[in-house]
Amino acid sequence: GNNVWGNGGRLPGPTKAATEGETMEYFELLVIGAGPAGLTATDYGQRTGLHCLVLEKEAPGGQAKLTDMIENWPGTLSINGFELGQNFLQHAGHLGAEIRSSEVSHIRLEHDLRFVTTGDGQEIEAGAVIITLDSSHSHLGDPGAVEFTGRGVSVCADMEGVSYRG
Repeated sequence: GNNVWGNGGRLPGPTKAATEGETMEYFELLVIGAGPAGLTATDYGQRTGLHCLVLEKEAPGGQAKLTDMIENWPGTLSINGFELGQNFLQHAGHLGAEIRSSEVSHIRLEHDLRFVTTGDGQEIEAGAVIITLDSSHSHLGDPGAVEFTGRGVSVCADMEGVSYRG
């Protein structure tokens, strides 16, 4: 792929082990997390010609996937959060990114390269790594708070408040 960043810098190439077909894979860009930030970074990487891999331990979409109805996404009047996450994933895949369901257990830096170890012990070499970690909300421990989040229990007044107007 084209491994030139917009600022003229170059991504490091694969090590000899990765180029000789040994067990290690090489990606110019490895993105950890398939939420809006991770898949947007992947889209831009793919569009500039980088060979990209996305690792996500859960379903794509980040926190949005937990929302029953999203009505503030530009260009879309209303969409279910899980469906929006699937749209993000489909878009990244359409551009050629490889997307895997996997947890990351370790990241090691060695010279200009990054080595990412997955939950099953596979080590993947990357020229660059972008980490887009999900966050989680704190719940008060009330009965039903977790199972009804996004369906009556709100965690974001800005986004969900419109549902309760009137």
